[in-house]
Amino acid sequence: MQSALFIALVAVSGIFIISIIVEWMRYRDGGADSFTIFYIIYSIQCLLPPIFIYISLLVGAKGGGLDNIFFSRVYSSLVGYDVLVVTYSICLFLVASYFSYGWVCRHKGNNRVARPARLRLVVRPRLHIFLVVVGLLSGLYLLHSLGSSVIDGYKLLIQFRNLDEAIERNFVNANLFSLTQTFLFLALLGPFVSRKGDKVSSHWPVWLLVIVALALLCVSRRSMVIAGLICLFALLLAKQKVKFRYWLGLACIGLAAVFIGKNILHYLSEDSGALVRPERSIPDDILYVSSDVGITVTESLGTVALVDMPLRFGVDHAYSIMRRFPTGILGWENPVLPERIVRVTTSIFVGPKEADIPPGLFGQMWLDFQFAGPFIYGLYWGIGLGVLEHIRKRFILDLQSSSIFALVLFVYCLPLNTGSLDFTFSVDIIVLAFLLLGVVKIVRPKHRAVAFE
Repeated sequence: MQSALFIALVAVSGIFIISIIVEWMRYRDGGADSFTIFYIIYSIQCLLPPIFIYISLLVGAKGGGLDNIFFSRVYSSLVGYDVLVVTYSICLFLVASYFSYGWVCRHKGNNRVARPARLRLVVRPRLHIFLVVVGLLSGLYLLHSLGSSVIDGYKLLIQFRNLDEAIERNFVNANLFSLTQTFLFLALLGPFVSRKGDKVSSHWPVWLLVIVALALLCVSRRSMVIAGLICLFALLLAKQKVKFRYWLGLACIGLAAVFIGKNILHYLSEDSGALVRPERSIPDDILYVSSDVGITVTESLGTVALVDMPLRFGVDHAYSIMRRFPTGILGWENPVLPERIVRVTTSIFVGPKEADIPPGLFGQMWLDFQFAGPFIYGLYWGIGLGVLEHIRKRFILDLQSSSIFALVLFVYCLPLNTGSLDFTFSVDIIVLAFLLLGVVKIVRPKHRAVAFE
């Protein structure tokens, strides 16, 4: 096990260093593009966490005292083979994505050549504001439907999100809660809506308050961090300089949210003992935080170690889509389809009554195609990114257009966190797609752009 961990640590560290150098050279030569956004998300979720997971396990982290049943189950079951399989998948998926993305960009002609005309993506400001206000009002209604006041409602909302059986769930409150993330994503366009689209809105302080309010309604440790990331992505895609201290500040907030965010939320829901810190060694603390940040890696380790079933050949992704159309959008489960793979893995990991624990990105690759999985998934992923970049290059790359593409790219990268399309073809994302089709319009500027940035 120790030898496998060391080999895995060297491999992931090596691919991370090499990819950083390659991406920096790409960024220096042409600025950020779709692959840059993917690479940042991939580094946060799939490259940095395993480095710290392997280091903590090498220096003595036990894994059994992490105050998390799932984590303890995974790390008590690991053998060297499982670690090497996931590490192999992490490296090959990134390489395959990079080369297939480059091939599509060359094939589609995404180079810096002059074109006679270009388009702009523009947000319809009145409709956009109206929908965001609807989101705020629906959030307030949800709080009042749960409690007698906003504060009591928020305490119960935390319990509602934690699937507390004492809180009644019905079609209305379940969907209203799900749509809080939809309206949060929609509100993130607000700071970048201006007449010419090339400047941050003068009303950005108001939008900041709105975004914070909607992020709080999501009752998630990651909501604030995700909002900040998407805004920074918009600046990057618009060729704006993003200072290092912004990334550092967001990273500190994110690590604090992972480390104590859940305890704070439980405390706010009137769990007086939630702030009592469990007694853990420093390696165990590092293992806990890195396992949470890189939850897709932890899930993948668990899948390779604990799940034994015939090859799936990607059928679970087809089932995820079929569950949503047409009846799933209305909240009706299709009785003909087999049990979701997410529920199968949850039952194996911790039991059938617990909240969803998906197989993880690399775990799903393993279930679908085993050793060929990272290559097949990487080809698909890079081709998809290349197509999105080809579309993006058809538009003027101002702040307004870039904020829309930043949001689209973030949604495209959602499966990185789970490996399952269940969480991409969910009600909140489907509604977001329909709302964006109404809020965003394509216009042709009167002047002609002479070249790509």
